Amino acid sequence: GIFALGAGASVIGPELSLLLHKNDLPGARNVYQVTACWVTTISWPLLITLAVFAPAFMGLFGPRYRDGATALMILVLAALVSTGSGNNAIVLLMGGKSAANLCVAILAFTTNLVLNIVLIPRIGFVGAAISWGITMVMTGLLIGTLLWRIFRFIPFSKGWFIAAASAVGCYGVIGVAARLAFGDR
Repeated sequence: GIFALGAGASVIGPELSLLLHKNDLPGARNVYQVTACWVTTISWPLLITLAVFAPAFMGLFGPRYRDGATALMILVLAALVSTGSGNNAIVLLMGGKSAANLCVAILAFTTNLVLNIVLIPRIGFVGAAISWGITMVMTGLLIGTLLWRIFRFIPFSKGWFIAAASAVGCYGVIGVAARLAFGDR
């Protein structure tokens, strides 16, 4: 999922910068939404499959790694939010709002640090996953809120909803049915 976001960022950054510089908000919104749709289309099938089959996937590395399935599921669910919101930080940066992006990054770092200090001693690597997952979701929601307030941008389009629903249906619903039918092997 992160690779899809990175690829999208390198492609749309210059175009978004140009469109926002020209104050072409409809054009910039379209670029953002199309990229969010593509990132969701590319990343969600893999992420959902990893979440559904986390015990089996972790078991590929050996029986003792199966304990990491819970942490993997937490991280994957947070990554769904992160990738589903598209390249929102790039939009914020290309729109000249680097100070706002810095504030979000500082808040994310602080949140992650505090949660790690609190959760890791108590619940180990699952605590680390919870901490990182909360940080990813919080960052996505904060930047998404800023994009709405500043530019009235949202990542969601008709294509995004089709991509998300298709991934959830094909990989989530069918995957859960397969897991229930055949177990975690």
